[in-house]
Amino acid sequence: MLEVWDTGAILHGGSDIPVGAVVKLTVEDGKVPGHVVKCAKDNDFGFVVVVGIDAPEQWFPTGHLPAWQLDTDDYPSATDFAHAA
Repeated sequence: MLEVWDTGAILHGGSDIPVGAVVKLTVEDGKVPGHVVKCAKDNDFGFVVVVGIDAPEQWFPTGHLPAWQLDTDDYPSATDFAHAA
């Protein structure tokens, strides 16, 4: 996932997906329904896909937060991993 906002997301994909196609984005708590708004060839990484979210209550910021937005105090630090080894 490259970008996320309250009604959609941009992600990289491996194949061309038709505009209007129904998709489900898998997140920690399940799958969020959406549809393809735009899909364009990316010369370096396959395809860039813009997805509109059909259930905003399950999406950012109320239903799903990407890992980079979570409170980092909830995750072990690199030091914690080093001590566990």
